[in-house]
Amino acid sequence: MAQFLRLNKSVGGVSFSSARLLCGILLLAVVSLVAQAAPKPSGTNAELLTKENIVDISAASRQWQAAVVGQLLALHDRLRTGEDSRATLRLSDLSVLRVDELTNLEILPPRNSEAKPTLDLHQGSTYFFSREAAREVNIRTPAANGAIRGTEFTVTVASDGRTSVTMLDGELQLSNAQGTILVRSGERGDVIPGQRPTKTAVIEAINTVQWCLYYPGVLDLNEIRMPASERETLAASLRAYDEGDLLVALEKFPRGYVPVSPAANVYRATLLLSVGQVQKAELLLRSVPPGNGGDALRILIAAVTLKNRPGTSLSRSATDWLAESYYRQSVGDLKGALQAAEQATSSDPSFGFAWTRRAELEFSFGKIPQAKKLVEQGLHLSPRNPAAHALLGFLFSAQNDVRSAKGSFEQAMAIDGALGDAWLGRGLCFIRQGKGDLGRRDLQTAAALEPNRSIFHSYLGKAFSNVGSEGKANLELDRAKRLDPKDPTPWIYSAIEKKQENRLNEAVDDLEKSVELNDNRRVYRSEFLLDQDRAVRSANLAAIYQDDGMVDVSVREAARGVDYDYSNASSHLFLANSYNALRDPNRINLRYETPWFNELLLSNLLAPVGGGPLSQYVSEQEYSKLFEADRLGISSTSTYLSSGAIRETASQFGIYGNFSYSLDTEFFYDNGLRPNNEITRSESYGQIKLQVTPQDSFFLQTKYQDVRTGDVLQYYSQDRFQPGFHFRDLQQPAILLLGYHHEWAPGWHTLVLVGRLEDETFDTNLNRLRDISEFLGNGVRPLPNISLGLIVGRNPDGSLHFVTPLPMDLHYHNAFTTYTGELNQIWEQPGNTLVAGCRFQSGEFHTSDQFDNFPSFIPPNGFAPTAVMHDFNNDFSRASGYIYDTWRPFSRLSITGGFSYDDVTYPTDHRNPPIVRGSSSRSQVSPKAGLIWNPFGNLIVRAAYTRALGGVSFDESVQLEPTEVAGFNQVFRSIISESVVGAVAAPRYENAGILIENRLNTRTYLGITGTVLKSKVDTDVGVFDARLNNAGAIIPPITSASTSQQLRYEEENVKATVNQLIGDDWSFGASYSVSYSNLENTFANLNLAAHQKATLHEGELFALYNHPSGLFLRGETYWARQSNIGYRPDIPGDELIQLNLYAGYRFRRNYGDVTLGFLNITDDDYKLNPLNYYNEFPRQRTLLVRVRFNF
Repeated sequence: MAQFLRLNKSVGGVSFSSARLLCGILLLAVVSLVAQAAPKPSGTNAELLTKENIVDISAASRQWQAAVVGQLLALHDRLRTGEDSRATLRLSDLSVLRVDELTNLEILPPRNSEAKPTLDLHQGSTYFFSREAAREVNIRTPAANGAIRGTEFTVTVASDGRTSVTMLDGELQLSNAQGTILVRSGERGDVIPGQRPTKTAVIEAINTVQWCLYYPGVLDLNEIRMPASERETLAASLRAYDEGDLLVALEKFPRGYVPVSPAANVYRATLLLSVGQVQKAELLLRSVPPGNGGDALRILIAAVTLKNRPGTSLSRSATDWLAESYYRQSVGDLKGALQAAEQATSSDPSFGFAWTRRAELEFSFGKIPQAKKLVEQGLHLSPRNPAAHALLGFLFSAQNDVRSAKGSFEQAMAIDGALGDAWLGRGLCFIRQGKGDLGRRDLQTAAALEPNRSIFHSYLGKAFSNVGSEGKANLELDRAKRLDPKDPTPWIYSAIEKKQENRLNEAVDDLEKSVELNDNRRVYRSEFLLDQDRAVRSANLAAIYQDDGMVDVSVREAARGVDYDYSNASSHLFLANSYNALRDPNRINLRYETPWFNELLLSNLLAPVGGGPLSQYVSEQEYSKLFEADRLGISSTSTYLSSGAIRETASQFGIYGNFSYSLDTEFFYDNGLRPNNEITRSESYGQIKLQVTPQDSFFLQTKYQDVRTGDVLQYYSQDRFQPGFHFRDLQQPAILLLGYHHEWAPGWHTLVLVGRLEDETFDTNLNRLRDISEFLGNGVRPLPNISLGLIVGRNPDGSLHFVTPLPMDLHYHNAFTTYTGELNQIWEQPGNTLVAGCRFQSGEFHTSDQFDNFPSFIPPNGFAPTAVMHDFNNDFSRASGYIYDTWRPFSRLSITGGFSYDDVTYPTDHRNPPIVRGSSSRSQVSPKAGLIWNPFGNLIVRAAYTRALGGVSFDESVQLEPTEVAGFNQVFRSIISESVVGAVAAPRYENAGILIENRLNTRTYLGITGTVLKSKVDTDVGVFDARLNNAGAIIPPITSASTSQQLRYEEENVKATVNQLIGDDWSFGASYSVSYSNLENTFANLNLAAHQKATLHEGELFALYNHPSGLFLRGETYWARQSNIGYRPDIPGDELIQLNLYAGYRFRRNYGDVTLGFLNITDDDYKLNPLNYYNEFPRQRTLLVRVRFNF
């Protein structure tokens, strides 16, 4: 929001305030639009919005009288402005007419019922601006008549009748007795009385409305050497200036007075600049010798008009330093601009304009408390400085104090109604309060008051976009792009608008352009805040990439956003969404559970209230915080598969002032494709966010879950399931978290998270009689579909005699309760990001098991009672500390280093019955290293190496420690497939990765990634210990014991991707990956070991067609081939090819979509070894129906 600094960008550069031009021709529009105006007194066609200096109105041909702001005008009323004066009219159709000095105009009625009203412009300049429907307006000047149909144009009539009409949008038929011409957008028509009209192209729009440019006050009255007699003559004007009110100072300047001293000439030039009379000011400055403030004004003019610094030598007074501050900002030196403003306040601590200037610049660095303190000092010294009041309004707005902000903006408008920033700020407040119509009206007025300020048109375009006014939004954003081709703001808003119009490829182009231009905003934003801007652009770009089918490109872009600005909530949110798309719907493979929930926590803690919904399922959060209004919303996604699976997610959320909430629920049911393969899951979240001060917010989250499943593990062969296995996971509540966020300064954040975690699971595994009989009759059958206990027979001397599975039923229960607390500190500054924190967790596992239904050959007292029934409490605790530092020695290089220390105490064996009492401990120091290098163009190289120590349950997921290093995930619930080894406790991870990606100018996206993931698990497994006599018979009772198990897993992955955008509607992609998994499973005490390997090759091709109407078509082919080694009996490799087709319709404005999918058209089943990580594919031809909506 630093645009309030008044250093506006125009074509190719910066220009202070912009839109003050277009007035004349519009009055006429007023007449034509009367019928559609809001109710006003009969015959009313316009309202006087602003008055600067001398403005008079003659009602119905009566005497001229001084105009009053808010006065209403009707047909035949006349308006005139005096020298050095301006005015603004709002027409009855909400169009705006800007009137320059020495203008005389009248609104004439239509000549007949079918004719159009006429604007009779006798002399002067006007600028007409409207974003309502295009209006036909007749104009009459001494040189020509014209019929204009357009929404933006200027008309100038010289004292000799020469007429010039510039069409910024629309067309004009300009004619007189000598001829007729048609003037279109971007052209200017000129007429000399008695000659044929001519036309030329408009080169720079800024030249069309020079008189609208804004020039701030820089003259320090304490420094000018003005004779006492002249000071006395100008006393009233000087007092007004000293109070900050330049318009009153101009009004109080004696009419007709000719300055005597150079100082008085400089003062007079300052007042002329305040109303845009640059030529008059420059004429006065020609006679001013150096050292009287004239050189400072020349530098100010150079800054506003984007000229080179004039060859002057400054005395470095407060005036000089203040002008220098504006010039340094105009060339992108924001830090130097602040230093110059500080020098100005040092030179004269009583200079109110200088204190306000310092506040503006501190705000540009995001330092809100400091800026507020400085602007209050500026208002103490110059209480009627409208720019200071507007700045205070933006500061209140940044603190979410909308009521105070609106009051400050209105106070600024009361002092200077032509201050575009005040109208902009009040308009944004109206939008925040849900009064969109009033907000857009004020934004439109701001754009009319300062038409060359690109940012005003960008905000107006975004406001139109938010209400679905696509034509007006695109018109305004295109105007902003033309006014300032270097400003990234209209490009990001245009990208979001095009995404909502289903023009995805064009949205990608615009957003990539916005990223390319990001650093050009350094005129307004500090380097650190530029990183924040780049981060939100990356988050939005990632979302559009995903919608365009480029999932891998999307994830890489989301990770880039986190690297640009670690404290940016939007980037963490989309990264969470990216991991969510990788999660296993059955929640068996838990590899991505931890990074998903961790990123979601960070996003919700860092996000400001009003920055978007807190929902788990609503991800359409754009770079639109300024436009986020108080509202209620609802979102739903319903998915049905012909296989019998259904999934419903729903969210209801609300934002009101400093409070936001969301209630989310998910229901998932799948009856499976084999017996006992069903799953039913109900999951609900509740989130609340409360902003208690501008720097402090609290976040509360709770979760309920109830999951009931049969055997949903992945198997190579679908007939190897456990028919008697039933599982329930009950969490009520699973999570109760309280988070606190304090922002000390931009980039300096403290996060505190405390909570209670709870989980309760119930397992039963009951054998069928026929399965037991089959097992006992065929001892060579491996891994039968029954519940088994492991019996270890030992000779009298203790040596191992046999190890054999034994059928028995299992009843298992586990309750987990843990309390967690974490402190996380983020320090961001240009060139460096430091993240440090510590986490403490403490709780217990209450576990019980019971075995029964033993084979008939086991005697009744064969097992000791304590062997087949256990009930233990085991302690759990974790202490962790971490520090990560990312250093950016160059803009194209980022280096990360750090380490973490973890000490975990956990149950020795609470998952592999028979369970045992006791705890184990493990600690580790884990190094972290990463690099991101952009050697040239769009080529990016990333590399990372990390180690980590995992958790025991979902305690691992509730943390704030960074999940990624250089874009590579480093935290997991588990790496080894749970379908192969089950859940594990305190695994050690070692990961390394390298990525090379490039984006070519041909809209081609290339990427190749290589990763190595290693996991080490040392655990104990429950067994039954049987003592044997010399004859080899079991000596009762059989007791329970445990034996050590070592798991050593390594996974090597290589993936290459190519994506191509073609035209406006087509997206193509191809990928190939190979994954090599190696698992060593050793029971050293039992002389058992297995070494298993699996290699999975995967390839995918897709084509996606997106039509702007909302229709989309997608075809994709998936191929996989696997080979396996080390299995007895051998499990041969398999190869599959699946073809999927989708057709659907996206509603505009992101309101939802309907999708029909035909999956596995080839009806190809498969056998894949779960040692390689993969999520299930349809095993038969399947119809998918999905309906989504979001309001």
